[in-house]
Amino acid sequence: MTDRELPSVAASPLWDDRLLEGFDFSCRTDCALCCYAAPRIDAADRHAWGAAARSVPHEIDAEGTRRIPEQAPGGACRMLTGTRCSIHRWRPGVCASFPVDVYAGIGRWQASVVLSCPGLSLGGLGRSARGAGAVPPTLGGALAAERIAARARTKEPVAVDAFRRVTQRRASLERRGQRRPGWADAPTIRASLRETSELPWAGQWPGEPPPSADQGSEYLPLFFDHRAGPVAIADDGDAWELLELRPNGRTEDLGRFRLPESPPRLTAEGAHALRSYLAYWLDRDGLWDLAVAGWIADEERRPLEERLVEELGVVGATVVARGYVRALARGDPGVSLDRSAVENGIRASDADLLDRATLGAVL
Repeated sequence: MTDRELPSVAASPLWDDRLLEGFDFSCRTDCALCCYAAPRIDAADRHAWGAAARSVPHEIDAEGTRRIPEQAPGGACRMLTGTRCSIHRWRPGVCASFPVDVYAGIGRWQASVVLSCPGLSLGGLGRSARGAGAVPPTLGGALAAERIAARARTKEPVAVDAFRRVTQRRASLERRGQRRPGWADAPTIRASLRETSELPWAGQWPGEPPPSADQGSEYLPLFFDHRAGPVAIADDGDAWELLELRPNGRTEDLGRFRLPESPPRLTAEGAHALRSYLAYWLDRDGLWDLAVAGWIADEERRPLEERLVEELGVVGATVVARGYVRALARGDPGVSLDRSAVENGIRASDADLLDRATLGAVL
């Protein structure tokens, strides 16, 4: 089944994990980056835990979702001891499936990897034209356990119902879009953009800015940097600041770093790394949903493809800006950003970019 043949409405959603292929994964026991959160507890988790569920602290958030609370706002999950999960054997499904991210996409549950996770290789970004080809029929290979846990989450009644609502909403938006000049479907635009070698990021400099620390460290983008706690990026007016987080919610200031007014240059290897990352984002259905929703809401008259290119540019500029700040923090900004600097930018950006509110982000 090709990308073009994927149905827009599916009574039994397809499971599409092509975007997991080519990545190696080995969880780092010195990291705990993914544990700085309040993980959701699903009905399946409580059923699997049985009587043990009573020993796991939980709270209901403003949206009615049951979660294991953090030790403090912006701190680590209460089940984290040092850098280890104290309930790892029966941790919630959302934790067991990490670093697999699942999106209610175009006629399918689309799985991709959260590239902020330092246990993932970035070698899989070299694959091209992922949108074509057959949907893999198995849940084996690398990330096998995480694929199985993620697939199980999509089978829960609440997930099936959410997928149906997303599909109906997406179909409504696309009907509106089809009545306007400049519309083209996802396979057509993706095929067109795969043929270009341009890097549409410099015009969007410096991309998606981080929140300020005053908004709460729980909202800041995080990355692993071989420290005792993850490092957060915060907007501090005319500069960005880096903060090392502690499980109890406290932070240590690592310095302020000013971005240049114009974007830095990339080496050939850095440009190749960024191009591979943008190709990966091009195949994520979340980018398509973001572009379509904005294009329709703003009543734009330019082609939808231009809006999608603009959204890709935001992704690219965000990666370069955060890679540049990480290079400054290491005392080595260089004249141009090389592959390592761009990959550091990817690590500091991917989870944050995936967290943006989009139509299919329901799990």
